Amino acid sequence: LVQPIGKEAVVKGIQSQDNDIDEAHSGMRLGLNLKGVEADNLKRGYVICKEAIVSKNIKIEFKKSKFAKEGIETGSSVLLSVGLQVIAAKVEANGAEMALTLEHPAACFTGQKCIIASTKQTLPRIICGGAII
Repeated sequence: LVQPIGKEAVVKGIQSQDNDIDEAHSGMRLGLNLKGVEADNLKRGYVICKEAIVSKNIKIEFKKSKFAKEGIETGSSVLLSVGLQVIAAKVEANGAEMALTLEHPAACFTGQKCIIASTKQTLPRIICGGAII
């Protein structure tokens, strides 16, 4: 499945550095020949997987960066970076766990690392890091 759009696709071929390969490993740069989904439907950060959490509502365990000057208040706008996806979000609840409502669905996995960044242009922009729960 191609997530977060939920389209089924068949991988017809895999290439790495202009060489055909049979399988890929974590961290490899790849080119995929997909059947069942058009290139116009794909965006940076989409995931090809058997299953993933696909939701506009995400909860994370987080630890505030010691360099961040601003706090995270309920109702504030932030950016969630998970995998190659960067999605605008609104903080719905803040405590030991942070609840976010995203602008559009994210495809992620339980335990996956993520970063919360400020929407303001002042440095440092990274407010905290954490993991999807």
